[in-house]
Amino acid sequence: MSELDTVYYHGRLEYVEFGHEVPEGDFARFVDLFIKMILKTFELKNEEFPSSKPGRKSYSLRKMMSLVYYSYSRGFTEATVIADMAKYHSYFKYVANGITPDKDTINNFINIWGSFF
Repeated sequence: MSELDTVYYHGRLEYVEFGHEVPEGDFARFVDLFIKMILKTFELKNEEFPSSKPGRKSYSLRKMMSLVYYSYSRGFTEATVIADMAKYHSYFKYVANGITPDKDTINNFINIWGSFF
């Protein structure tokens, strides 16, 4: 998380807003909205995608789809690169809403859901 990300405190919960570095009208914002609409259309909005590592939490299908779709649209198709971009690049953080899946989880996701991309 960069020093520019906004951290909000609500009671005992902390959450981060990743969108302020992404300009209005940017393609990253379009991807986020587009994936939300697709999942709502197919009634998949609350689906989870399991992590490749046992014991780790599952990832939101929307977040994984947004990350991979945005990565592919920008020419990044290698899982290692996508995983690094999700950790360090503000636009990728925005579309992934802060998740940082490892390369194995991304590869598994692409193998299962790759026909959409």
